Amino acid sequence: MGQDYCQVGFQTANFSMQGKQNSYDVEQALVYVVELDNRIAEETGVDLVSLATVGIDAYGVTKIKNSLGLTGRAYVKSQGGKQYLILKGNPRHRPVLRGTRYLTSNPNVAHITVGAKSLARGVARVTGIAFIAYTTLNVIEHLMASDDPRLSSLLGNLAADMTKFFIAAGAGYLAALAVGTVTTVVAGPLVAAIFVGVATGIVLDRLDRKYGLTEKLVLAIEQAQVQVERPFARLAREINRWERWLIDDAIRQSVRFR
Repeated sequence: MGQDYCQVGFQTANFSMQGKQNSYDVEQALVYVVELDNRIAEETGVDLVSLATVGIDAYGVTKIKNSLGLTGRAYVKSQGGKQYLILKGNPRHRPVLRGTRYLTSNPNVAHITVGAKSLARGVARVTGIAFIAYTTLNVIEHLMASDDPRLSSLLGNLAADMTKFFIAAGAGYLAALAVGTVTTVVAGPLVAAIFVGVATGIVLDRLDRKYGLTEKLVLAIEQAQVQVERPFARLAREINRWERWLIDDAIRQSVRFR
């Protein structure tokens, strides 16, 4: 067992980890991550979350390359109520899968992306990861920001980030489907999804920064909040007026029967 331990400052909300030789301030680390995310987004138009999802897809391309080679070709064929993955080309060019036909349920070929359903599952997986990551980053940035503590700012930034990601992921998905219809190269659709998704994300980020779309969204949320609060405030005034009338009427009745 080591001598590592943790210290938490409840009054300052600081969290630090003390090791054998060094002390690590978690708050400073979180600030660094947020600043790094903002800096990368400003310089390239792609944030850390998008880079992480690109890394996941790139890992999928690497697995396909290791199994079939980068130009490995395949397609799905139904036969006898079962679906088979048919591999094309010279088997000697496939480092792992030397056969020509595999059931799609075979664990050795489960990672090979072929067809709209498998692409959709991949998009759903990275979208779920993105939602968690964007929520975490936006909450951290909101809690540490001293200049704009409004809840509407948190909601607006989160909604803007997720909207841009959804659009970029959707564009990548459509590109993958389009490529999948014209080629049997297994890695082709995934590579197309990566490039189109990244390019779309960059364009959307540039448009956002140029026209201030996120700020407009925050303002719209604030205005909607005001519109929602007004009916409730009016209802509260009416209830208070009704209560006062009941009290005054009760007083009048008690004075009459004395």
